[in-house]
Amino acid sequence: MLMQMAGHTLLWHNVERLQRAKKAEALVVAIPQGDREQPLVEYCLGEGWEVFRGSEEDVLGRYYHCACEYGLTHIVRATGDCPLVDPEVVDAMIELHLLEDADYSSSKNEVGCGVPNGIGLEMFSFAALERSHREGLAANHREHINEYIIENPSSFRVAAYGEPAGKHCPNLDLTVDTAEDFLFVGGILEDFASNHDRITTEAIIAHCSKIRGKS
Repeated sequence: MLMQMAGHTLLWHNVERLQRAKKAEALVVAIPQGDREQPLVEYCLGEGWEVFRGSEEDVLGRYYHCACEYGLTHIVRATGDCPLVDPEVVDAMIELHLLEDADYSSSKNEVGCGVPNGIGLEMFSFAALERSHREGLAANHREHINEYIIENPSSFRVAAYGEPAGKHCPNLDLTVDTAEDFLFVGGILEDFASNHDRITTEAIIAHCSKIRGKS
């Protein structure tokens, strides 16, 4: 999270893009407890970001208790390893979620959406998050907060984001899980000079297509 990528930390790029969403009312960085994470906490506070600390292993519990503390009625989940997350998708997800009165909304591949990996997000109603916290007791439910809902789709109202054609590229992976990912995504940011006004999903897809065409 604190490694430098195109002049800023990886997390800075993530938050910079999320703050561009127009329909979200609050942004909180949910960080695991423990001394190892203290530099991350101090960095976030130094940037003026809200911070919540919760269990490292029980990610579902961390999100639930964060939602309780901040009195959230709906929760958009964006993971920190996605510095190219799309604020337009955030706003479209919020609009869809509220329009459909959904318990869970997603723009990820697992519900049939075709945006690049690392662009999509999830959204939960507080009631759905609370029920998942109460009933999702298996290890995978605690680690992956959407899996109780994914495994019990008939018990929840699920909405899937339908991306426009320009954002459709399901085979493109823009998450940062490995050193190679870090260099790849960092290279994209450098090619756009870290200008997030220019870095749209459509522009990223077109840019990556040109790179592949030259290789």
